[in-house]
Amino acid sequence: MRIRKLLQIAMAVAIMAVFGLVAANLNIASKLTKISATLESAQTTAHDISELLVLTHDFALHGEERAAQQWLARHARITASLDSESGRIVSPPPEAVTQAKMLPGLFQDLVNVTYNQSDMQSQQKTLLINQLLANTQAIADSIHRWGAETAAIHKKIERTSHLLNSVVPILSLIIVFGLTTIVFQRVLKPLSTLYHAVQAVAKGDLSVRSATTTKDEFGELSRTFDAMAIDLVSELRQEMIERKRAEEALTESEYFFRESQKSAQIGSYKTDLIAGTWASSEVMDTIFGIDACYNRNIQGWLDIVHHEDRAMMMQYLNDEVIGGSKPFHKEYRIQRINDGETRWVLGLGEVKHDETGKVVSLIGTIQDITDRKVIENEREALETKMLQAQKLESLGVMAGGIAHDFNNILTSIIGNADLALIRIDKESPAIDNLQRIAQSATRAADLAKQMLAYSGKGKFVVEEIDLNKLLEEMLHMLEVSISKKTVLRLHLTPALPTVAADATQIRQIVMNLVINASEAIDDKSGVISITTGCLDCDRSYLKDVWLDENITEGLYVYLEIADTGCGMDSHTVSKLFDPFFTTKFTGRGLGMAAVLGIVRGHKGAIKVYSEQGSGSSFKILLPASNRPAESYNGTAVN
Repeated sequence: MRIRKLLQIAMAVAIMAVFGLVAANLNIASKLTKISATLESAQTTAHDISELLVLTHDFALHGEERAAQQWLARHARITASLDSESGRIVSPPPEAVTQAKMLPGLFQDLVNVTYNQSDMQSQQKTLLINQLLANTQAIADSIHRWGAETAAIHKKIERTSHLLNSVVPILSLIIVFGLTTIVFQRVLKPLSTLYHAVQAVAKGDLSVRSATTTKDEFGELSRTFDAMAIDLVSELRQEMIERKRAEEALTESEYFFRESQKSAQIGSYKTDLIAGTWASSEVMDTIFGIDACYNRNIQGWLDIVHHEDRAMMMQYLNDEVIGGSKPFHKEYRIQRINDGETRWVLGLGEVKHDETGKVVSLIGTIQDITDRKVIENEREALETKMLQAQKLESLGVMAGGIAHDFNNILTSIIGNADLALIRIDKESPAIDNLQRIAQSATRAADLAKQMLAYSGKGKFVVEEIDLNKLLEEMLHMLEVSISKKTVLRLHLTPALPTVAADATQIRQIVMNLVINASEAIDDKSGVISITTGCLDCDRSYLKDVWLDENITEGLYVYLEIADTGCGMDSHTVSKLFDPFFTTKFTGRGLGMAAVLGIVRGHKGAIKVYSEQGSGSSFKILLPASNRPAESYNGTAVN
């Protein structure tokens, strides 16, 4: 008989026997579990019926409503238990279920008689109590018989389970022994003989024969081997020589390839798009932060891709690469698995097609380009800051010149309007027009002052200011300037150093920012927090501030105004301080520009943090006095 057929028959018989015993064991275990549950339910029901007898006596003696409610609750529990066990392997006695359903009527009659005391009803009460107790006791007897019957069946099934559990290991050992014997006699022994013959021939002993004469696969193989032994040895020796040379060349090539990949931080991969799996080189594993056990499927790759780029990359892979048969060429972010670090990579790949033209695989490289991206981003940020500084400088010069000349003209207009008001007759109808001219000119002068503030050429009266004291003095004015639904909170760090500043200009900064914060909250409830403190700022902290071209490292007093309003997107933040840029329907767009100009004139800086839906925060940095940072309650920023 052929070895394969023999083994198939033996394995089929063994599997059927084992599965049959396991199925029987599982069936018995299931029955045992159900009988155990039924036995436990019978015991619980018997206990509940005993409690029901006690509650019947208690109510008969005292007639308390609490006892009646407990009786009804206990009876409901008994009825539910009997109903749940109906249809099981051992069902509750039908007479017990029937009698249990009759008890509430008797008990209700007892309750009615108990609350109407008369001689005739007292006799009826005695009869009802006796009948109720007799029925309850009859149910208890039926339940005890049910429990005894269930326990007997439980023991019988348990004995069968123990017997089967003893038979299964013995039968398994017999099956294993039989299979082992068959495999040894028909497979291992001929294979061992053939193996030793092959080993001898491989060592050059051409006189060795396998000597396997059976009429199965091994017999055929032995005869074929004996016939080809001499030619095989000769060819094998030549092949071994050539293979050794090829392996040495391949090892050397792989070594140089790995080293070049490490130097260039380039890893290689091969993706089977049909199976949805991919293989990767050692360098690629290092870039991704994964080990040999990582799940290399499409989802595993998506888990490595940064969550913000995941949808874009999946769409790109489906639409462009797989759907469009285009080469893979994409820069994207990943989040390394081992340390969670975000890195930039450049993915390149060539698609491979089957005979029908369908894309079946992707082979390519992954290069870590994080350092290059950092340099590019820093260069772009630097260029943006330079352009912004140049734009602000140009606008400042223009705004300062226009505002200065405009202010001179307005001074003349206001002066002449005042002289005309003095000289004109008090009853003249032109007085109204002159007053409106003066008011309009005054508002225009305020606008010119804001333009001068933006240009940094406003008139500053510099003095040493305690920022905390200035805010406390402004508190009432700020509270009446914001919505009544908005809460204003001060968080003032004590013992702050003074700053050399114009108090009026600082008040204008605070007023502008607080009013903007209130308008961002709108008519909703919200909080505006004003915080002061002291920071020892280095260049890394100051690199992303507004107007950092003239700011130096050192000790700064900060004023931070944060709100819980609507927040701003990145586009709005980038144009926040541009003159005449506004998001308000009636705004002039000079408030924030003036704030920037005042801070610039004080050689300070502004940090802006904002996110749509999460509010905004403006931190004003002003140079502090030359006292050490350790003197204050601030935190050194490094």
